[in-house]
Amino acid sequence: MNLIRRAFSLMEILVVISLITLLMAMLMPSLRAAKFEGIKSKCAQQMRQIALSADAFSVDHEGKYIHARADIVQIAIDPAEQEQFADYGQPLDHWACPGREYVPQIEPGFGNQLVIGYQYFGGISTWRNHAGDFPSRSPIKRAQAGPEWVVAADTAIKVDGVWGGGRPEAFGGMPSHTRTGIAPEGANHSYVDGSTRWIPFERLYMIHSWSINARMCFFRQENLPGGMGFDDLVPATDHLD
Repeated sequence: MNLIRRAFSLMEILVVISLITLLMAMLMPSLRAAKFEGIKSKCAQQMRQIALSADAFSVDHEGKYIHARADIVQIAIDPAEQEQFADYGQPLDHWACPGREYVPQIEPGFGNQLVIGYQYFGGISTWRNHAGDFPSRSPIKRAQAGPEWVVAADTAIKVDGVWGGGRPEAFGGMPSHTRTGIAPEGANHSYVDGSTRWIPFERLYMIHSWSINARMCFFRQENLPGGMGFDDLVPATDHLD
């Protein structure tokens, strides 16, 4: 039997390439969405561990939560506090949100603070925002904290008027979980009761920052009391640009 060899024509090759390109274009959004959801899920797991570690520490220390830097800076803790977290199952690499290209690091020029990859609210007694200074609903004492109070949240932070602006050693890769390279899609939150929740961007507010005008820090706390300026909080949607 004679075998007839037939080469592909240039037109046939171009058709095949076009079909492959079309299929890839159809699949890419689904692949990107799946990757995005996977990163969110890993982040939520790490954030849950932050809440559980802080709670476990409080059980052994008269109900006191591990404190954020100077009881006000929600993206930093001091070395002693990092050691406390490590003793209760929160390793250093789990302070790195997988939604950011950022490695938590010590800053010697700022009192050896450890700049973490999340917002952490333990020990913050006063919230500062554009409406004024108010008693916080951040966990300080275990017995006084509500189960829905936020322990940690993603870094949905605008620095010096720019999403992700500022020193890369402190703000690199911000904000967490963005698909546009500008504003975040939302933020994971962990709570006193150990649960985690994804909050869409349009539901985030500027509730507390250690530097009100230069560091616009967004998260969401449910059931805020009235008559304390919380009706005048700045919504994240005012800062989409």
